[in-house]
Amino acid sequence: MNTATFELHTSTQIDFKERGYAILSHRWGSDEILFSQIGKFAQEMRDTKDRHGLPQLDKILGACITARKQGLQWMWIDNCCINKSDSSELSESINSMFKWYSDAVVCLTYLSDVRKSSGTTVGSQVFRSFETGEKSLWFTRGWTLQELLAPGKLLFYDTDWNYLGSKRELAESIEDVTGIAAHYLTNEKDFRTACIAAKMSWAAHRETTREEDMAYSLFGIFNLHLPVQYGEGKGAFLRLQDALIAKNDESLFAWKMPLEGPGVAYQIIPDSMVDLGPDEWGLLAPSPKCEEGSPERRRELAVQSPSGIIMSPQY
Repeated sequence: MNTATFELHTSTQIDFKERGYAILSHRWGSDEILFSQIGKFAQEMRDTKDRHGLPQLDKILGACITARKQGLQWMWIDNCCINKSDSSELSESINSMFKWYSDAVVCLTYLSDVRKSSGTTVGSQVFRSFETGEKSLWFTRGWTLQELLAPGKLLFYDTDWNYLGSKRELAESIEDVTGIAAHYLTNEKDFRTACIAAKMSWAAHRETTREEDMAYSLFGIFNLHLPVQYGEGKGAFLRLQDALIAKNDESLFAWKMPLEGPGVAYQIIPDSMVDLGPDEWGLLAPSPKCEEGSPERRRELAVQSPSGIIMSPQY
């Protein structure tokens, strides 16, 4: 999207990387402006001199104005720039999402439920939601995990587009909220060096609207390119773990059985994927929620060196 005209332009990801672009990270609302709709509002946004009355348009307007002030002509916004009615484009976009965020000059992270305090705010209070009194809902969504980890430069803004700080500046506050060690947020250490269990634990308390997206949102974090098959339900997370076995990291199996028991945990998964009795557990976790652990346990897992796995073929 052109940050001055609000019109969409089509080119390759490589081309936009060379030109330089900003990217928006945000929590989706119930009535977002989509790819098929954005063209109708371009002139209206050009004519808007201040804030727009519609929150979903005001968010786009604020993102483009903020990017333009930083000298960037191009802005990538997922709800506007992905044609979700095209299944092949949607699948490719999901698999390339991490790269879109990592290649951006800057990621503008919009916290619609946070208002900057006039006083000095420290720790997780920086991200307190004025709607719930808890952490911003941005930190509870599945897709925003890779949007936090992928960009080299990430800047946080509140509901009025007031600057809150950068990922580097707020690393310790983000660690308080997410459990992700600050050194992965400041790039002192590459987060990819963390073991599988540690990365899974970062996603354990997050949610997505569609069940499959909880797995799909982790593809980029684990450097995987897999088919997108909406309708597979819990099978998506098993398929993700099956691909991770090739990483030779035994921490993949360091998950905690849920209280409801195996019969409930594995339900809805196709019988062809799970051939288990009502009281039997498989080797792979049925859900990312099984990957949660204490901060101490996460730190312990993160420094363990995988000893490797050898899979013997069955004949």
